[in-house]
Amino acid sequence: MDKRVVRIARVGSPVTYALALLLFLMPFLSVSCDAPEGFGRTTAGGTTSYTGLDLAFGTEPTVDDDHLRPVSEQADDDLGLQPVILAALAGVIVALAAVLVAKRYKISAVAGALTVVALVIGLLLARASLVDKLGDQTAAIPPGKSASDYVAVEAAFWLTTVLTALGAAMSFIVAARSRTVTSPPAQPQPVVESTA
Repeated sequence: MDKRVVRIARVGSPVTYALALLLFLMPFLSVSCDAPEGFGRTTAGGTTSYTGLDLAFGTEPTVDDDHLRPVSEQADDDLGLQPVILAALAGVIVALAAVLVAKRYKISAVAGALTVVALVIGLLLARASLVDKLGDQTAAIPPGKSASDYVAVEAAFWLTTVLTALGAAMSFIVAARSRTVTSPPAQPQPVVESTA
């Protein structure tokens, strides 16, 4: 394998994991502003956004202040802690620590790959919960539409998933290279001459 590719992967792996970790601060899911009756604490025209950290820890989502309902009319927009997203967050941290602290690229590659799976499954579960909650709060969904039409998966989620997969792939490249470098060369077998 080209040494330059391995050097790029050695630097790129922790960088992509660090960027993926930062993206947990950005919205992963949102209820769009054109939900017919609004959602949770917002009126129609307001957006409710859930960051990766909101999903991981069950914290309150961000809402448009301009479209807040009066307190007495606000409904629940709390999705609670999403354990699979929390596991994905832990997975990114483990993958990053394995590279930065222990230089264990094989562990990093496995953690990164498992994290990608957890991100996808976790988001599907969180989105299903959010669609159910929106459907329960909305009586007048227009014909031909469903609650899921108003719940969007945001670009930060996709970017987090791609960066984590890229980090795992680069860790795998470095791990594969170190394995071939550290493997001892094959010893020649002695030739036994037969006497006939």
